[in-house]
Amino acid sequence: MIDVPVLRVPFPARINPHSTTLGARLRHWLQRSGLATPELNRQFERARFDLLVASLYPAAGAEELRTLAELVAWMFVYDDHFDVHRLGGSPANAARAADQVSAVLAGAPASGPLLTALSDLRRNRLSAVPAPLRQRLLGHLDDYCRSLVRELEFRAANRIPAPGAYFDLRMNTFAWPVLADLAEFADGIVLPAAVRDSPEFAALLSTSGHLMIVIQDLRSLDRELANGESHNVVLSLREERRCSLPEAVELAHRIFVERLGEFLSRRDAVLVAFDRLALDDRARRAAASYVVGLEHLLSGHLAWYARTDRYGRAGALESLGGTDDLIFEGMDR
Repeated sequence: MIDVPVLRVPFPARINPHSTTLGARLRHWLQRSGLATPELNRQFERARFDLLVASLYPAAGAEELRTLAELVAWMFVYDDHFDVHRLGGSPANAARAADQVSAVLAGAPASGPLLTALSDLRRNRLSAVPAPLRQRLLGHLDDYCRSLVRELEFRAANRIPAPGAYFDLRMNTFAWPVLADLAEFADGIVLPAAVRDSPEFAALLSTSGHLMIVIQDLRSLDRELANGESHNVVLSLREERRCSLPEAVELAHRIFVERLGEFLSRRDAVLVAFDRLALDDRARRAAASYVVGLEHLLSGHLAWYARTDRYGRAGALESLGGTDDLIFEGMDR
């Protein structure tokens, strides 16, 4: 087992008060959507995705939290189809799956339980998302599925991208823009364009994403090494620096510490920028609330690892996907 430094952020971890019923509602959704298999059910119990979502979005209302949980769970199931020992060896299949996702997001009929579940989410649960945010969210969800194709191309070529390129790609394969969009929905806000387009906000959002990626990659390193996965910031650093694995872990931890310092300074810069942007009181409240939402994403992400068994064991890979037919049912492969 790799010795990974303890990661901390100076924000309190909170849990959504509606979390007590979320697990049951998520299990019901899995059954109703046709995604549930014995293995998937076991993995959901171990991973506690209900607690993940409740930790990331502690201020969301009960119905909003349910929407968030179903979409995040859908992404986990989709992503796990492309693990090393499954469709992860085929960029062509990933591209075909992404094409199907794009079509469903545009309103085309769905085939198979996974895509049908996405279609239902788009038509029903996500209909409550304000139109401008919904359009952006669906675009980022499409980007997420497309980015997995590029990751698999690196894997098929037995290449590990350099750290800069790795972070650029990982922002989408981690679905960071989707998670960041959902923070607006969870808080019942739509950020003003003046805030979203400001350089201060862009820098804060990028730094937050880097922090989330380093947290994920350090905590999942043992599992990924055990299963032959090569896309991890630690492995990218080891490749670039030609150093040992413990040295690469330390470099990744140093990035975490540096990015956390940047987050704190850039958070303050965004708050100061409100005066320059001439925001009205409502816009100021929305922007300030969103900054707190980013803090919740960071503290909630860390808190979830203390509550889940998904990355706690370095044994054989266990996927959520069940069978590849969750994607390809009804399609000519």
